[in-house]
Amino acid sequence: MWEETTAILVNPPEVDAQETLRIQVWDIGTYKLVFRYLSARSLSDYFTADGPVGMVDVPLSELMHSSKTLNLMMVREDQLCTDSSAAKPLLGKILWECGYFEKTTLKQHLDCIDEGTHIQDIARCG
Repeated sequence: MWEETTAILVNPPEVDAQETLRIQVWDIGTYKLVFRYLSARSLSDYFTADGPVGMVDVPLSELMHSSKTLNLMMVREDQLCTDSSAAKPLLGKILWECGYFEKTTLKQHLDCIDEGTHIQDIARCG
């Protein structure tokens, strides 16, 4: 389990091209210790190479136009799939949060603060 946070700026060309948000899950090395060989090999011989576990593709338009994600964070659970044009479901799911926050002006932001809006509701003002 880990936590990673990022923000992605989405411009009209990405929306017009019907781009997707792709999340890839990677194995960052699996121990395969075999004790009888431990003295004969270097420690790096006992780790597998990093490799993909699975991925999830979500259309940007789905995130941008859904009432569940427009200016709100939403918890999603998606099935991991293979990385191919004919994506096949794999064992495992990814639990993650996402949201789409519209661009606001400084004036809109300051108006929300002047109204005494709670910080978590500022993104909904406008």
